[in-house]
Amino acid sequence: MPGPLAVTYLFNHTCPSHEEGLLLLHEAAARAGREVQVTAHEVTTNEEAVRLGFPGSPTYLVAGQDVARPVDGAPYAAEACRVYRLPGGRFGPLPHIDDLVRALSEAKEVAA
Repeated sequence: MPGPLAVTYLFNHTCPSHEEGLLLLHEAAARAGREVQVTAHEVTTNEEAVRLGFPGSPTYLVAGQDVARPVDGAPYAAEACRVYRLPGGRFGPLPHIDDLVRALSEAKEVAA
């Protein structure tokens, strides 16, 4: 049985969906049947956002990979709220849970 999967949860407290986004991650892990080792990190400066390639809060890196392609033209800014593509062509502040479940299910790398 593989060990816990490394997930980095990048957020900024100015975006109201960051707390709900962390709950969504844990729900997706339960549905995927994966144990996760979550490292939550608040991005606080624009310089850090650029360095991390942070397209907004929240951002999920599963085994080092973003679970979703950022919307074209998304700025890298600490106080940016993330926009996710949802089924049916809609957009929202959090990914669809099925997308998170898929990313967690397909990831191979585990935490150290």
